[in-house]
Amino acid sequence: SNIPSTMFGSCLMRVCDMRLGGSDTSAYTTTTTGLKYKITTEGHGASPVRGQSVTADYDGWLSGFDLGEKFDSSIDRGEKFTFRAGIGEVIPGWDESVLSMREGETREIKLPPHLGYGKNGAGGVIPPNATLYFRMTLHKVGDN
Repeated sequence: SNIPSTMFGSCLMRVCDMRLGGSDTSAYTTTTTGLKYKITTEGHGASPVRGQSVTADYDGWLSGFDLGEKFDSSIDRGEKFTFRAGIGEVIPGWDESVLSMREGETREIKLPPHLGYGKNGAGGVIPPNATLYFRMTLHKVGDN
């Protein structure tokens, strides 16, 4: 292989680290519910209030950010996703996360099972008790 062993080792460690729950969480903020997030692009617009319409884009993975195949992606579908924030139209981790975001912000969010689909999983795509990894961008706050 032409890949230096140190490069392979760090990549392998990154994969293992994400799958084991990310022992290097220094760059992530952890909320009281266990949600972990890292802002990758600062937003400068409005923040939503409970019940307000929001429009977002997202990618979702089961293995870690950018690891393995996405289980869902509004970006790949070419359709932004609109929902009312904080009232249970989406999984609990999304409600929690979006309420603290600002328009234009992109963040990575790592959701423990109780903030995702829990013990039931979802539609044969999300297994029971899965940790979910999303990259989400909040594009718009307010009615379309």
